[in-house]
Formats: sequence, C-alpha cells, structure tokens
Amino acid sequence: MAPIWNVNSVLPVNYQVKMIDNIFSIDNPTLLTGGTQECSNILRRVVVVDEKVYQLYGKKIRDYLNFHSVNYKIISLSTSELTKTIDAVLHVVQAIDEFEVTRRQEPVIAIGGGVLLDIVGLAVSLYRRSTRWVRIPTTLIGLVDAGVGAKTGINFGHHKNRIGTYFPC
Repeated sequence: MAPIWNVNSVLPVNYQVKMIDNIFSIDNPTLLTGGTQECSNILRRVVVVDEKVYQLYGKKIRDYLNFHSVNYKIISLSTSELTKTIDAVLHVVQAIDEFEVTRRQEPVIAIGGGVLLDIVGLAVSLYRRSTRWVRIPTTLIGLVDAGVGAKTGINFGHHKNRIGTYFPC
C-alpha cells in the first residue's frame, strides 16, 4: 500500500479597512502607502477606475499621481452586471502583466463600485500569489460588500458570481 499524507494549511486572515477622507488630496499619502509591505523609492501603480468615476475624478486622480511622481497606467472600465465577466478580468490581468507589477511593492488600485472591485479583485488574485490591491469603493454596495470582503466573484453563463476566489489580501 502506498503511503498517504494528510496536508493541513492555515493562512491567517488579517487586513485593515480604513475610512479615509479626501483620498485624492495631494497632501494625503494614504493612496500610495496603502497595500504596501516594502518601501520603494520608485512609485509605480496600475489604477483601474470605473469609467463614470473616471469622468468625474479622472483629472484629480491624474493630478494626484503626477504630483507624487508616480509612474502609472490607468484603465477605465465600463462596469455593470453585464460586463462582470471573465473578459473584463482578463483585460485587467493583461494590463497588470504589461505594466509588470511587482506584487509586494506595487499594489493595484481599484476605484469604483462593487462590480469593478470584484473584477479587479479576481484579476489580482489570479495574476500572481500575494499581489496586493487597494480598494476605493464609490458606491454603497462597494462600501459594505466588495470594499471590505475577502471574496471576489464574476458572472458566468446565466449565473451571478459563479466564478470567484476567497482572497483576503
């Protein structure tokens, strides 16, 4: 009889949820320090923004990143339950990969409602283990669900949130 091993693994779940006012104020460093474990002199970020939020705050976001000399790539996504698909996830993964995100020093920033946060969260969790991300929820659902939850999900076929991850990072 072949040997049998039982493997048990425990990953402690511990992350911070902060309520921050004036997140895009140039004298507020929280957006750039959130989600980082290690300090780096070179700031690089992929920023994924809901297209409606980008229409309203795009200039303020770009001004913030430029003021802090951040090398960045902004992806503006049209989000709805209909676009909460694997294609949207892979679009974000492609952008993260092309930017060559360093997973411990360059957290991805997601700004939008629950749909956008689910798309980005799944993309980040599939991209590389321990890739960090910062969530800036802009809707009530984003605030009370996707903004604080440890899970992500996208629609598949006729099913809501059929594909997802448990990703407490």
